[in-house]
Amino acid sequence: MDSETSSFSQPQPESATVECMRCQWRFLLPETIELHSCPRCGSDNLVPADGPVPLAARYPVESVVPFSVTDEQVSASLKSFVSGLWFAPGDLNWQNLVDRAEKIFLPRWLVDTSVSSTWNGDAGFDYQVVSHQDDYSDNASGWRSQQITETRIRWEPRAGRLDRIYHNVEAPALEEDTWLDATIGPFATQQAETLSDNSRDTVTRLPDRLPDDAWSDAEPIIRARASEDCQKACQADHWREFDWSPEFGDMNWSMVLFPVYLTHYHDGEVARTVLINGRSGRLYGVRRASIQRALPWTAVLGGLATASFILGLLFFLLTRLTPPEGWPDVRLILVVFGVFSILASVILGFLAFLPLIYVWQVNSAPDMLSVIDE
Repeated sequence: MDSETSSFSQPQPESATVECMRCQWRFLLPETIELHSCPRCGSDNLVPADGPVPLAARYPVESVVPFSVTDEQVSASLKSFVSGLWFAPGDLNWQNLVDRAEKIFLPRWLVDTSVSSTWNGDAGFDYQVVSHQDDYSDNASGWRSQQITETRIRWEPRAGRLDRIYHNVEAPALEEDTWLDATIGPFATQQAETLSDNSRDTVTRLPDRLPDDAWSDAEPIIRARASEDCQKACQADHWREFDWSPEFGDMNWSMVLFPVYLTHYHDGEVARTVLINGRSGRLYGVRRASIQRALPWTAVLGGLATASFILGLLFFLLTRLTPPEGWPDVRLILVVFGVFSILASVILGFLAFLPLIYVWQVNSAPDMLSVIDE
Protein backbone atom coordinates (compact mmCIF):
# COMPACT_ATOMS: atom_id res chain seq x y z
CA MET A 1 0.00 0.00 0.00
CA ASP A 2 1.00 3.57 -0.52
CA SER A 3 2.23 4.82 2.82
CA GLU A 4 1.50 8.44 1.94
CA THR A 5 -1.66 9.61 3.67
CA SER A 6 -4.18 11.38 1.43
CA SER A 7 -6.10 14.53 2.24
CA PHE A 8 -9.06 12.38 3.26
CA SER A 9 -7.08 10.46 5.87
CA GLN A 10 -6.63 13.48 8.12
CA PRO A 11 -9.56 15.86 7.48
CA GLN A 12 -8.55 19.49 7.70
CA PRO A 13 -10.54 21.82 9.94
CA GLU A 14 -12.32 23.28 6.93
CA SER A 15 -13.49 19.82 5.83
CA ALA A 16 -16.84 18.62 7.06
CA THR A 17 -18.64 15.38 7.72
CA VAL A 18 -22.42 15.66 7.41
CA GLU A 19 -25.30 13.24 7.82
CA CYS A 20 -28.70 13.27 6.15
CA MET A 21 -31.34 12.81 8.82
CA ARG A 22 -33.78 11.29 6.32
CA CYS A 23 -31.75 8.56 4.62
CA GLN A 24 -28.83 8.40 7.13
CA TRP A 25 -26.17 8.65 4.41
CA ARG A 26 -23.01 10.36 5.64
CA PHE A 27 -20.67 12.41 3.50
CA LEU A 28 -17.18 13.82 3.70
CA LEU A 29 -17.11 17.23 2.05
CA PRO A 30 -13.94 18.76 0.63
CA GLU A 31 -13.35 22.39 1.42
CA THR A 32 -14.46 23.44 -2.08
CA ILE A 33 -17.98 22.00 -1.79
CA GLU A 34 -20.89 22.90 0.46
CA LEU A 35 -23.96 20.67 0.38
CA HIS A 36 -27.34 22.31 0.90
CA SER A 37 -29.32 19.12 0.31
CA CYS A 38 -28.67 15.38 0.34
CA PRO A 39 -27.46 14.11 -3.06
CA ARG A 40 -29.41 10.91 -2.54
CA CYS A 41 -32.84 11.99 -1.35
CA GLY A 42 -32.90 15.77 -1.67
CA SER A 43 -33.52 16.40 2.02
CA ASP A 44 -32.18 19.71 3.31
CA ASN A 45 -31.95 18.28 6.83
CA LEU A 46 -28.16 17.84 6.88
CA VAL A 47 -26.42 17.97 10.22
CA PRO A 48 -22.80 17.57 11.34
CA ALA A 49 -22.09 13.86 11.70
CA ASP A 50 -21.16 12.42 15.07
CA GLY A 51 -20.38 8.98 16.46
CA PRO A 52 -17.81 6.81 14.63
CA VAL A 53 -17.80 8.86 11.42
CA PRO A 54 -14.65 10.93 12.18
CA LEU A 55 -12.82 7.66 12.89
CA ALA A 56 -13.86 6.23 9.52
CA ALA A 57 -12.91 9.46 7.79
CA ARG A 58 -9.34 9.24 9.11
CA TYR A 59 -8.53 6.00 7.28
CA PRO A 60 -6.33 6.77 4.28
CA VAL A 61 -7.71 6.72 0.78
CA GLU A 62 -5.15 4.71 -1.13
CA SER A 63 -6.57 5.03 -4.64
CA VAL A 64 -9.60 6.02 -6.63
CA VAL A 65 -11.29 4.73 -9.78
CA PRO A 66 -11.71 7.92 -11.82
CA PHE A 67 -14.85 9.06 -13.61
CA SER A 68 -14.83 8.24 -17.31
CA VAL A 69 -18.50 8.89 -18.12
CA THR A 70 -19.10 12.42 -19.40
CA ASP A 71 -21.88 14.78 -18.36
CA GLU A 72 -23.34 14.47 -21.86
CA GLN A 73 -23.57 10.69 -21.51
CA VAL A 74 -25.21 11.05 -18.11
CA SER A 75 -27.74 13.47 -19.57
CA ALA A 76 -28.56 11.08 -22.42
CA SER A 77 -28.97 8.14 -20.04
CA LEU A 78 -31.35 10.10 -17.82
CA LYS A 79 -33.38 11.22 -20.81
CA SER A 80 -33.72 7.60 -21.90
CA PHE A 81 -34.69 6.65 -18.35
CA VAL A 82 -37.74 8.95 -18.27
CA SER A 83 -38.84 8.53 -21.90
CA GLY A 84 -41.88 6.45 -22.71
CA LEU A 85 -43.36 6.56 -19.20
CA TRP A 86 -47.02 7.55 -18.94
CA PHE A 87 -48.50 9.15 -15.83
CA ALA A 88 -45.05 9.91 -14.42
CA PRO A 89 -44.96 11.74 -11.06
CA GLY A 90 -44.78 15.48 -11.54
CA ASP A 91 -41.21 15.58 -10.21
CA LEU A 92 -39.98 12.87 -12.58
CA ASN A 93 -38.65 14.68 -15.60
CA TRP A 94 -35.34 14.71 -17.36
CA GLN A 95 -34.35 18.26 -16.42
CA ASN A 96 -34.90 17.67 -12.69
CA LEU A 97 -32.76 14.53 -12.76
CA VAL A 98 -29.97 16.31 -14.64
CA ASP A 99 -30.03 19.36 -12.36
CA ARG A 100 -29.78 17.18 -9.24
CA ALA A 101 -27.08 14.83 -10.53
CA GLU A 102 -24.00 14.86 -8.30
CA LYS A 103 -20.64 13.14 -8.58
CA ILE A 104 -20.11 10.94 -5.52
CA PHE A 105 -17.35 8.55 -4.51
CA LEU A 106 -18.39 5.34 -2.75
CA PRO A 107 -15.82 3.63 -0.50
CA ARG A 108 -14.63 0.06 -0.21
CA TRP A 109 -12.11 -1.19 2.34
CA LEU A 110 -8.69 -2.57 1.46
CA VAL A 111 -6.76 -4.46 4.11
CA ASP A 112 -3.16 -5.72 4.24
CA THR A 113 -2.42 -8.42 6.75
CA SER A 114 0.25 -10.94 7.59
CA VAL A 115 -0.81 -14.57 8.11
CA SER A 116 0.95 -17.37 9.97
CA SER A 117 -0.67 -20.77 10.06
CA THR A 118 -0.22 -24.50 9.94
CA TRP A 119 -2.38 -26.12 7.29
CA ASN A 120 -3.41 -29.44 5.85
CA GLY A 121 -5.41 -30.62 2.88
CA ASP A 122 -5.85 -33.30 0.26
CA ALA A 123 -3.82 -32.82 -2.91
CA GLY A 124 -5.11 -34.46 -6.07
CA PHE A 125 -2.82 -35.52 -8.94
CA ASP A 126 -4.04 -36.61 -12.35
CA TYR A 127 -2.80 -39.90 -13.79
CA GLN A 128 -3.87 -41.94 -16.77
CA VAL A 129 -5.06 -45.51 -16.88
CA VAL A 130 -5.10 -47.50 -20.13
CA SER A 131 -7.74 -50.22 -20.46
CA HIS A 132 -9.46 -52.13 -23.22
CA GLN A 133 -13.12 -52.42 -23.96
CA ASP A 134 -14.64 -55.16 -26.09
CA ASP A 135 -17.84 -54.76 -28.02
CA TYR A 136 -19.69 -56.72 -30.66
CA SER A 137 -20.42 -55.21 -34.07
CA ASP A 138 -22.46 -56.76 -36.86
CA ASN A 139 -20.65 -54.59 -39.40
CA ALA A 140 -17.25 -55.79 -38.19
CA SER A 141 -18.51 -59.38 -38.23
CA GLY A 142 -17.72 -60.11 -34.60
CA TRP A 143 -16.03 -58.80 -31.50
CA ARG A 144 -13.50 -55.98 -31.50
CA SER A 145 -11.28 -54.51 -28.81
CA GLN A 146 -10.81 -50.76 -28.31
CA GLN A 147 -8.14 -49.08 -26.18
CA ILE A 148 -9.47 -46.45 -23.73
CA THR A 149 -7.36 -43.95 -21.79
CA GLU A 150 -8.98 -42.64 -18.60
CA THR A 151 -7.80 -39.76 -16.42
CA ARG A 152 -8.12 -40.46 -12.73
CA ILE A 153 -7.20 -38.55 -9.57
CA ARG A 154 -4.84 -39.80 -6.90
CA TRP A 155 -5.47 -38.11 -3.56
CA GLU A 156 -2.66 -37.65 -1.06
CA PRO A 157 -2.66 -35.82 2.29
CA ARG A 158 -0.41 -32.78 2.57
CA ALA A 159 0.49 -30.50 5.48
CA GLY A 160 2.77 -27.55 6.04
CA ARG A 161 3.16 -24.04 7.36
CA LEU A 162 2.16 -20.79 5.70
CA ASP A 163 3.76 -17.39 6.37
CA ARG A 164 2.52 -14.75 3.94
CA ILE A 165 1.46 -11.13 3.65
CA TYR A 166 -1.70 -10.51 1.65
CA HIS A 167 -2.20 -7.08 0.14
CA ASN A 168 -5.31 -5.16 -0.91
CA VAL A 169 -7.95 -7.64 0.19
CA GLU A 170 -11.31 -6.01 -0.51
CA ALA A 171 -14.08 -5.78 2.06
CA PRO A 172 -17.39 -3.90 1.90
CA ALA A 173 -17.48 -0.49 3.53
CA LEU A 174 -21.22 -0.04 2.89
CA GLU A 175 -24.21 -2.12 3.86
CA GLU A 176 -25.43 -1.86 0.24
CA ASP A 177 -22.14 -3.06 -1.25
CA THR A 178 -23.52 -6.34 -2.63
CA TRP A 179 -26.62 -4.58 -3.96
CA LEU A 180 -24.50 -1.93 -5.68
CA ASP A 181 -22.42 -4.61 -7.41
CA ALA A 182 -25.59 -6.30 -8.63
CA THR A 183 -27.19 -3.11 -9.94
CA ILE A 184 -24.59 -0.66 -11.26
CA GLY A 185 -21.38 -2.65 -10.73
CA PRO A 186 -19.18 -4.42 -10.37
CA PHE A 187 -16.32 -1.95 -10.04
CA ALA A 188 -12.84 -3.08 -10.97
CA THR A 189 -10.17 -2.17 -8.43
CA GLN A 190 -7.58 -2.75 -11.17
CA GLN A 191 -8.76 0.52 -12.73
CA ALA A 192 -7.86 2.51 -9.61
CA GLU A 193 -5.34 5.33 -9.81
CA THR A 194 -3.50 7.50 -7.34
CA LEU A 195 -5.69 10.14 -5.74
CA SER A 196 -5.55 13.33 -7.82
CA ASP A 197 -6.47 16.92 -7.05
CA ASN A 198 -9.68 16.56 -9.07
CA SER A 199 -10.66 13.53 -7.02
CA ARG A 200 -10.10 15.45 -3.80
CA ASP A 201 -12.79 17.94 -4.87
CA THR A 202 -15.53 15.29 -5.03
CA VAL A 203 -17.99 14.45 -2.26
CA THR A 204 -17.28 11.06 -0.66
CA ARG A 205 -19.82 8.89 1.09
CA LEU A 206 -18.46 7.69 4.41
CA PRO A 207 -18.46 4.00 5.36
CA ASP A 208 -21.27 2.68 7.47
CA ARG A 209 -19.32 -0.52 8.14
CA LEU A 210 -16.13 -0.03 10.11
CA PRO A 211 -13.13 -2.38 9.73
CA ASP A 212 -14.08 -4.60 12.68
CA ASP A 213 -17.42 -5.27 11.00
CA ALA A 214 -15.98 -5.65 7.49
CA TRP A 215 -13.32 -8.16 8.58
CA SER A 216 -15.85 -11.02 8.47
CA ASP A 217 -16.09 -10.47 4.70
CA ALA A 218 -12.33 -10.12 4.17
CA GLU A 219 -11.28 -13.26 6.05
CA PRO A 220 -12.92 -15.76 3.63
CA ILE A 221 -11.14 -14.05 0.72
CA ILE A 222 -7.79 -14.41 2.52
CA ARG A 223 -8.56 -18.06 3.23
CA ALA A 224 -9.29 -18.67 -0.46
CA ARG A 225 -5.99 -17.05 -1.44
CA ALA A 226 -4.10 -19.10 1.15
CA SER A 227 -5.76 -22.30 -0.08
CA GLU A 228 -4.73 -21.49 -3.63
CA ASP A 229 -1.15 -20.79 -2.52
CA CYS A 230 -0.98 -24.13 -0.71
CA GLN A 231 -2.28 -25.95 -3.76
CA LYS A 232 0.39 -24.29 -5.90
CA ALA A 233 3.06 -25.22 -3.35
CA CYS A 234 1.97 -28.84 -3.61
CA GLN A 235 1.85 -28.57 -7.41
CA ALA A 236 -1.51 -30.33 -7.17
CA ASP A 237 -3.98 -30.55 -10.02
CA HIS A 238 -6.88 -30.66 -7.57
CA TRP A 239 -7.41 -29.54 -4.00
CA ARG A 240 -9.92 -30.31 -1.25
CA GLU A 241 -10.49 -30.39 2.52
CA PHE A 242 -8.25 -27.40 3.16
CA ASP A 243 -7.95 -26.57 6.86
CA TRP A 244 -5.81 -24.06 8.71
CA SER A 245 -5.36 -22.25 12.02
CA PRO A 246 -4.43 -18.70 11.04
CA GLU A 247 -2.98 -15.94 13.14
CA PHE A 248 -3.37 -12.50 11.59
CA GLY A 249 -1.18 -9.53 12.34
CA ASP A 250 0.06 -6.13 11.14
CA MET A 251 -3.35 -5.18 9.72
CA ASN A 252 -3.39 -2.01 7.71
CA TRP A 253 -6.74 -0.64 6.52
CA SER A 254 -7.29 1.89 3.76
CA MET A 255 -9.99 2.76 1.25
CA VAL A 256 -10.47 2.67 -2.51
CA LEU A 257 -13.14 4.95 -3.96
CA PHE A 258 -15.55 4.16 -6.80
CA PRO A 259 -17.34 6.81 -8.90
CA VAL A 260 -21.11 7.17 -9.24
CA TYR A 261 -23.53 9.84 -10.38
CA LEU A 262 -26.36 10.23 -7.92
CA THR A 263 -29.73 11.88 -8.52
CA HIS A 264 -33.32 11.42 -7.40
CA TYR A 265 -36.95 12.31 -7.94
CA HIS A 266 -39.89 12.60 -5.57
CA ASP A 267 -42.85 10.27 -5.88
CA GLY A 268 -45.26 11.88 -3.44
CA GLU A 269 -43.64 11.59 -0.03
CA VAL A 270 -41.03 9.10 -1.26
CA ALA A 271 -37.64 9.99 -2.73
CA ARG A 272 -36.41 7.49 -5.32
CA THR A 273 -32.70 7.30 -6.11
CA VAL A 274 -31.19 6.94 -9.57
CA LEU A 275 -27.54 5.84 -9.79
CA ILE A 276 -25.14 5.76 -12.72
CA ASN A 277 -21.83 3.93 -12.64
CA GLY A 278 -19.27 6.67 -13.22
CA ARG A 279 -16.98 4.24 -15.00
CA SER A 280 -19.22 2.08 -17.17
CA GLY A 281 -22.29 4.31 -17.45
CA ARG A 282 -24.62 1.58 -16.24
CA LEU A 283 -27.80 3.12 -14.84
CA TYR A 284 -30.10 1.82 -12.14
CA GLY A 285 -33.32 3.46 -11.06
CA VAL A 286 -36.90 2.60 -10.27
CA ARG A 287 -39.48 4.21 -12.50
CA ARG A 288 -42.86 4.71 -10.88
CA ALA A 289 -46.14 5.85 -12.42
CA SER A 290 -48.43 8.07 -10.37
CA ILE A 291 -51.90 6.84 -9.47
CA GLN A 292 -52.88 10.47 -8.82
CA ARG A 293 -52.08 11.40 -12.42
CA ALA A 294 -53.94 8.37 -13.78
CA LEU A 295 -57.15 8.93 -11.80
CA PRO A 296 -58.32 12.02 -13.76
CA TRP A 297 -58.12 10.01 -17.01
CA THR A 298 -60.08 7.21 -15.39
CA ALA A 299 -62.65 9.72 -14.12
CA VAL A 300 -63.07 11.36 -17.55
CA LEU A 301 -63.38 8.07 -19.41
CA GLY A 302 -65.70 6.70 -16.74
CA GLY A 303 -67.86 9.82 -16.99
CA LEU A 304 -68.06 9.52 -20.76
CA ALA A 305 -68.98 5.84 -20.41
CA THR A 306 -71.79 6.72 -17.99
CA ALA A 307 -73.07 9.54 -20.21
CA SER A 308 -73.01 7.27 -23.28
CA PHE A 309 -74.92 4.57 -21.40
CA ILE A 310 -77.60 7.04 -20.24
CA LEU A 311 -77.88 8.41 -23.79
CA GLY A 312 -78.36 4.87 -25.12
CA LEU A 313 -81.14 4.22 -22.61
CA LEU A 314 -82.76 7.49 -23.64
CA PHE A 315 -82.71 6.45 -27.30
CA PHE A 316 -84.37 3.15 -26.43
CA LEU A 317 -87.06 4.96 -24.37
CA LEU A 318 -87.81 7.26 -27.31
CA THR A 319 -88.52 4.22 -29.52
CA ARG A 320 -91.54 3.47 -27.32
CA LEU A 321 -93.18 6.74 -28.29
CA THR A 322 -95.44 6.93 -31.32
CA PRO A 323 -94.29 9.71 -33.64
CA PRO A 324 -96.87 12.50 -34.21
CA GLU A 325 -99.07 12.26 -37.28
CA GLY A 326 -97.20 13.36 -40.36
CA TRP A 327 -93.77 12.77 -38.80
CA PRO A 328 -91.52 10.06 -40.26
CA ASP A 329 -91.03 6.89 -38.20
CA VAL A 330 -87.49 7.23 -36.84
CA ARG A 331 -87.70 4.44 -34.28
CA LEU A 332 -85.29 2.24 -36.26
CA ILE A 333 -82.74 5.06 -36.30
CA LEU A 334 -83.20 5.52 -32.54
CA VAL A 335 -82.57 1.81 -32.01
CA VAL A 336 -79.36 2.03 -34.03
CA PHE A 337 -78.20 5.08 -32.07
CA GLY A 338 -79.11 3.34 -28.82
CA VAL A 339 -77.11 0.24 -29.72
CA PHE A 340 -74.06 2.31 -30.69
CA SER A 341 -74.33 4.38 -27.48
CA ILE A 342 -74.46 1.25 -25.31
CA LEU A 343 -71.49 -0.27 -27.16
CA ALA A 344 -69.58 2.99 -26.81
CA SER A 345 -70.28 3.01 -23.07
CA VAL A 346 -68.88 -0.53 -22.76
CA ILE A 347 -65.73 0.39 -24.68
CA LEU A 348 -65.23 3.61 -22.73
CA GLY A 349 -65.82 1.74 -19.47
CA PHE A 350 -63.08 -0.72 -20.38
CA LEU A 351 -60.74 2.10 -21.39
CA ALA A 352 -61.37 3.81 -18.06
CA PHE A 353 -59.58 0.97 -16.28
CA LEU A 354 -56.53 1.00 -18.57
CA PRO A 355 -54.71 3.90 -16.82
CA LEU A 356 -55.05 2.10 -13.47
CA ILE A 357 -53.93 -1.20 -14.98
CA TYR A 358 -50.93 0.53 -16.58
CA VAL A 359 -49.92 2.14 -13.28
CA TRP A 360 -50.25 -1.21 -11.50
CA GLN A 361 -48.07 -2.94 -14.09
CA VAL A 362 -45.37 -0.26 -13.91
CA ASN A 363 -45.33 -0.27 -10.13
CA SER A 364 -45.71 -4.01 -9.60
CA ALA A 365 -41.95 -4.68 -9.31
CA PRO A 366 -40.89 -3.77 -5.74
CA ASP A 367 -37.55 -2.19 -4.94
CA MET A 368 -35.88 -2.23 -1.55
CA LEU A 369 -32.90 0.06 -1.41
CA SER A 370 -33.79 2.93 -3.72
CA VAL A 371 -36.96 3.81 -1.78
CA ILE A 372 -36.58 6.25 1.10
CA ASP A 373 -39.69 6.61 3.22
CA GLU A 374 -40.39 9.75 5.12
